[in-house]
Amino acid sequence: MRAHEELSRLAKTRAELDWHEGRWLLCALRSGTHGHLGFASFAEYVERLFGYKPRSTEEKLRVAETLEHLPELDSALQEGALCWSAVRELTRVATAENENQWLAVARGKTQRQIEQLVAGRKPGDGPDAPAGPMKHVLRFEVSAETLATFRDAMAKLRRMASESLDDDAALLLLARKVLGGPGDDGRSNYQIAVTSNF
Repeated sequence: MRAHEELSRLAKTRAELDWHEGRWLLCALRSGTHGHLGFASFAEYVERLFGYKPRSTEEKLRVAETLEHLPELDSALQEGALCWSAVRELTRVATAENENQWLAVARGKTQRQIEQLVAGRKPGDGPDAPAGPMKHVLRFEVSAETLATFRDAMAKLRRMASESLDDDAALLLLARKVLGGPGDDGRSNYQIAVTSNF
């Protein structure tokens, strides 16, 4: 029981520290602290302090900024009722109008369960809203040459397109070109001939 009590205290303290960290990171960004201290970028400054990669810093800032408009979720993190990773997921969908609904369904759930509740929903959707198409993350570790070639290919695809392409549309077009499937207009790049013996 003693171990459980101490771990529970630490979990609550960690949530409160995450709340403070987000607030102060946002304050440091807005006041240009990194520039005053001679750092080239805010990401470099935070990496030197905490060891965070730029993507982690972006997420910390996104959550802190979103919590400024979500007082119930803000309090839940500050008081340790929810951990930072759970609050991070909820800030993807919660708004001032529905944050109480999201808090109610999130209580007692694991971070993974909350991820599943949020998946396929967009900002403003309530917990009962139908989930949209699921998004997936593609991640590859490649050489510098492969990365440069891939970036060139994506840039060429975007230049060739008749409209602006986000990453999803550009990757789909790239795959279709390689596979010889339908192009942008939905028409296939092949023909089928049918012969009848009537």
